[in-house]
Amino acid sequence: PNADVLLGSSASYFTNGFDTEVSGIDLAVGSWWELGEGIISADLRYNYNEQKIRDVIDGAIGPDRVYDLENQVPEESAVFTLDYSSDALAGLVRVNYYGDWSTTDGIFGDGTADTTQTYGSEVLVDVELSYTFLENYTVAVGGENIFDEYPDKETGFVASEVFGVEYAITSPFGFNGAFWYARLAASF
Repeated sequence: PNADVLLGSSASYFTNGFDTEVSGIDLAVGSWWELGEGIISADLRYNYNEQKIRDVIDGAIGPDRVYDLENQVPEESAVFTLDYSSDALAGLVRVNYYGDWSTTDGIFGDGTADTTQTYGSEVLVDVELSYTFLENYTVAVGGENIFDEYPDKETGFVASEVFGVEYAITSPFGFNGAFWYARLAASF
């Protein structure tokens, strides 16, 4: 019903219209210990990246796209995982950190990077518990983003008012909140 919003918009196609440089650091630390009848492992991954766009060919991309390429992915992210496994029982706790990020109004904006929105950092927690029985069958229950975290609310007029977008669609961790599951697996 709101298709008129797209009138006057343009099509995009692939071109080698600019150079990009990504610099940063990745850190990975892990260890394991015997605990009872099983093994517990700990794993920490940290990432810091900066992306710079340069040498843009006229008309290839506008200032808004340059801004989005440099800012839509958080410069910082981290994952800490504790994983326990024994013959029959296994468990997992994962903590995901996403730093803040920014975006323009994208295709709904005026092509400049004058209007931007910054979204705050978030911490999400995933858990899983599984039990193996009769050697070949495993039942598991778990959840992703168990504390039901969402990105900051969208404030752009077109996204929020016209298309009904409540949360940032450019979120690096999605905008659907918690996800719970149960799984039965068989291996032969």
